Amino acid sequence: MGSRVIVELESNKFDSVIRQSGKMVLVDFWADWCGYCHVMDPIVQDAAIKYQDKIEAFRMNADLNVEIASCLEISGLPVFMLFSEGRPVCSLLGATTRTRFESWIEDCLRENSSNPISEARR
Repeated sequence: MGSRVIVELESNKFDSVIRQSGKMVLVDFWADWCGYCHVMDPIVQDAAIKYQDKIEAFRMNADLNVEIASCLEISGLPVFMLFSEGRPVCSLLGATTRTRFESWIEDCLRENSSNPISEARR
Protein backbone atom coordinates (compact mmCIF):
# COMPACT_ATOMS: atom_id res chain seq x y z
CA MET A 1 0.00 0.00 0.00
CA GLY A 2 2.91 2.40 -0.34
CA SER A 3 4.25 4.63 2.37
CA ARG A 4 2.10 5.13 5.43
CA VAL A 5 1.21 8.59 6.64
CA ILE A 6 -1.37 7.49 9.18
CA VAL A 7 -0.12 5.82 12.35
CA GLU A 8 -1.77 2.65 13.65
CA LEU A 9 -3.39 3.55 16.97
CA GLU A 10 -2.91 1.14 19.86
CA SER A 11 -5.86 0.55 22.20
CA ASN A 12 -3.86 1.59 25.29
CA LYS A 13 -3.27 5.02 23.72
CA PHE A 14 -6.73 5.57 22.24
CA ASP A 15 -8.22 7.65 25.08
CA SER A 16 -5.17 9.85 25.54
CA VAL A 17 -4.85 10.52 21.80
CA ILE A 18 -8.48 11.53 21.26
CA ARG A 19 -8.60 13.64 24.44
CA GLN A 20 -5.24 15.41 24.40
CA SER A 21 -4.88 16.45 20.79
CA GLY A 22 -5.07 20.14 20.07
CA LYS A 23 -6.76 19.25 16.78
CA MET A 24 -9.71 17.12 15.80
CA VAL A 25 -8.74 13.45 15.53
CA LEU A 26 -9.73 11.25 12.60
CA VAL A 27 -9.77 7.52 13.30
CA ASP A 28 -10.12 5.08 10.41
CA PHE A 29 -11.52 1.81 11.80
CA TRP A 30 -10.58 -1.02 9.45
CA ALA A 31 -9.79 -4.74 9.20
CA ASP A 32 -7.54 -6.85 6.97
CA TRP A 33 -10.47 -8.78 5.48
CA CYS A 34 -12.38 -5.59 4.53
CA GLY A 35 -12.02 -4.90 0.81
CA TYR A 36 -13.59 -1.45 1.06
CA CYS A 37 -11.10 -0.56 3.80
CA HIS A 38 -8.27 -1.19 1.32
CA VAL A 39 -10.08 0.83 -1.36
CA MET A 40 -10.40 3.78 1.03
CA ASP A 41 -6.81 3.63 2.29
CA PRO A 42 -5.21 5.92 -0.35
CA ILE A 43 -8.11 8.38 -0.04
CA VAL A 44 -7.69 8.55 3.74
CA GLN A 45 -3.90 8.81 3.44
CA ASP A 46 -4.21 11.74 1.02
CA ALA A 47 -6.80 13.46 3.23
CA ALA A 48 -4.48 13.09 6.23
CA ILE A 49 -1.84 15.03 4.32
CA LYS A 50 -4.25 17.59 2.91
CA TYR A 51 -5.80 18.40 6.31
CA GLN A 52 -2.73 17.86 8.50
CA ASP A 53 -2.92 21.42 9.84
CA LYS A 54 -6.48 20.77 11.10
CA ILE A 55 -6.66 17.09 12.06
CA GLU A 56 -4.52 14.27 13.36
CA ALA A 57 -5.24 10.99 11.58
CA PHE A 58 -4.92 7.44 12.88
CA ARG A 59 -6.00 3.93 11.91
CA MET A 60 -7.34 1.31 14.28
CA ASN A 61 -7.83 -2.34 13.43
CA ALA A 62 -11.37 -3.07 14.66
CA ASP A 63 -10.68 -6.82 14.85
CA LEU A 64 -7.74 -6.29 17.20
CA ASN A 65 -9.55 -3.64 19.25
CA VAL A 66 -12.99 -5.18 19.69
CA GLU A 67 -13.65 -3.49 23.03
CA ILE A 68 -13.19 0.02 21.61
CA ALA A 69 -15.16 -0.81 18.45
CA SER A 70 -17.95 -2.19 20.61
CA CYS A 71 -18.03 0.87 22.89
CA LEU A 72 -18.35 3.06 19.79
CA GLU A 73 -21.10 0.77 18.41
CA ILE A 74 -19.16 0.01 15.24
CA SER A 75 -20.98 -2.74 13.39
CA GLY A 76 -19.66 -2.34 9.84
CA LEU A 77 -16.41 -1.33 8.17
CA PRO A 78 -14.81 0.89 7.20
CA VAL A 79 -15.94 3.49 9.70
CA PHE A 80 -14.37 6.92 9.94
CA MET A 81 -14.87 9.00 13.08
CA LEU A 82 -13.82 12.51 13.90
CA PHE A 83 -13.32 13.23 17.58
CA SER A 84 -13.24 16.61 19.28
CA GLU A 85 -12.10 16.87 22.89
CA GLY A 86 -12.47 13.11 23.30
CA ARG A 87 -16.00 12.89 21.90
CA PRO A 88 -17.04 11.53 18.51
CA VAL A 89 -18.68 14.38 16.60
CA CYS A 90 -19.01 12.90 13.10
CA SER A 91 -18.98 9.43 11.59
CA LEU A 92 -19.03 8.00 8.10
CA LEU A 93 -19.74 4.35 7.33
CA GLY A 94 -18.53 2.66 4.17
CA ALA A 95 -16.56 3.48 1.09
CA THR A 96 -17.14 6.72 -0.77
CA THR A 97 -15.49 8.93 -3.33
CA ARG A 98 -12.49 11.13 -2.61
CA THR A 99 -14.63 14.23 -3.15
CA ARG A 100 -17.33 13.04 -0.75
CA PHE A 101 -14.80 12.00 1.89
CA GLU A 102 -13.06 15.37 1.80
CA SER A 103 -16.42 17.15 1.84
CA TRP A 104 -17.39 15.10 4.92
CA ILE A 105 -14.17 16.17 6.69
CA GLU A 106 -14.70 19.82 5.76
CA ASP A 107 -18.32 19.73 6.99
CA CYS A 108 -17.23 18.19 10.29
CA LEU A 109 -14.44 20.71 10.74
CA ARG A 110 -16.82 23.57 10.00
CA GLU A 111 -19.42 22.28 12.46
CA ASN A 112 -16.92 21.22 15.14
CA SER A 113 -19.90 21.11 17.41
CA SER A 114 -20.28 19.60 20.86
CA ASN A 115 -23.45 17.84 19.73
CA PRO A 116 -23.70 14.06 20.04
CA ILE A 117 -22.40 12.10 17.11
CA SER A 118 -23.99 13.07 13.83
CA GLU A 119 -24.32 10.54 11.04
CA ALA A 120 -22.95 11.65 7.71
CA ARG A 121 -25.47 12.79 5.18
CA ARG A 122 -25.62 10.51 2.15
